[in-house]
Amino acid sequence: MYAPCASSVVVLPNGLLTVAAARPGSANVHVEVAVRAGLRHEPEGQNGVAHMLEHLLGYETRRFSGNAVLEESDRLGGQFGGGVRWEFSRFHLTVLPELLEDAVSLLADMTTASRMTDALVEREKRVILEEIAHYADSPDMLLMERVSAAVFPEHPLGRPICGTEASVRQLTSADLERYHNAHYHPDNAVVVLVGDASVAEMQEMAEKHLGGWTGRSTASPQPVPTPAASVRKITERMLLNQAIVIVGLPTVGLTHRHAPHLEVAAQLLGSAAQKEIRGRHGLAYRTGSLYRGISDLGVLVVFAGTSSRQREEVATRLHEMVFARATLTPEAVERARRAVLMRYVLRFERNAEYSRHLSEYASMGHLEAGMNWLERLREITVAQMHEVWQQHIQPGQEVLAQVLPLRGVRGLYGAARLLWNMRKR
Repeated sequence: MYAPCASSVVVLPNGLLTVAAARPGSANVHVEVAVRAGLRHEPEGQNGVAHMLEHLLGYETRRFSGNAVLEESDRLGGQFGGGVRWEFSRFHLTVLPELLEDAVSLLADMTTASRMTDALVEREKRVILEEIAHYADSPDMLLMERVSAAVFPEHPLGRPICGTEASVRQLTSADLERYHNAHYHPDNAVVVLVGDASVAEMQEMAEKHLGGWTGRSTASPQPVPTPAASVRKITERMLLNQAIVIVGLPTVGLTHRHAPHLEVAAQLLGSAAQKEIRGRHGLAYRTGSLYRGISDLGVLVVFAGTSSRQREEVATRLHEMVFARATLTPEAVERARRAVLMRYVLRFERNAEYSRHLSEYASMGHLEAGMNWLERLREITVAQMHEVWQQHIQPGQEVLAQVLPLRGVRGLYGAARLLWNMRKR
């Protein structure tokens, strides 16, 4: 992989953290601006405001109008994108090395000098409502939303990132301006530059185009509540042919020393589900597991797709598998550790993915832990995995979720509603 031959971390006088990592020979430069403004920071009654703001930034700026930011990124031949996560929003652009300054300048204008108008807000609402409808047709997305809602009850993190139809319709340009003014400031942001340029050049461009960014953040994230000491059950019905079963467990977050171990735990559980539930018993057409975290809390999930008549047996087997330690043999742990390590090695070969990883950890104030991620994975032992199960993977707080096929009158109603929604689109 392209390991950074040089890196630099600088805090500019305005409070902006800049991270530069040189990768000679990678033939591109990736620039990313991450702001601590995600789902966790949304005010009560404004679910979806962070996501809508991410959509709108760049339509009208100090230098561009009429969505010319996208046109400018196309002119540069760049790969442009953005997104909202639980704890931050990110905007990024990958270009050829000779266009580094153009990329930094474009992202700076987009994140610091965008304007929101009533007309833009109303137009983008229609786009986001279509996005919400798209996710409502996805059983996987629906289940993850329900698991999050169960793990984070009465908290912004338990709400959909896109918002709901009702909450999005109520948002105004004034709401977006307030959210932007509270969070989009240099002391609340990180700029990461990775690629085929010198560290000095990357830092120079960051300071030139973002060093004049002013202001101080006035908002802070809501604390995460302690997960309830109870088992929660969720059942949804959709127009499906088969059922999806999930066992989810709240656990520690990305800043905890055991975060890499939980990635290995997810790999272990996913492999065990594939071997036992699908391979040995033939109970599922697909299985898997994942670990997703924020700074101070995470969720470990294992799932299977099966027929409705077998769902209870599959749910029981998944539940038993999560809390048993039968998978923690030296050979299984080593295979899982190698698989996770290889996945990250391949991911980090891409400047964009390495930059995303660094920006996430830098946003949480744990940049060094992110930069040492591969080394932390290499040092995992069987004894440490037993410690992880003992401390973090215990029954009593799990979420048991199922999406089941619609049947009878409800099935006919679901089919009619789906056809009506397709007609409206």
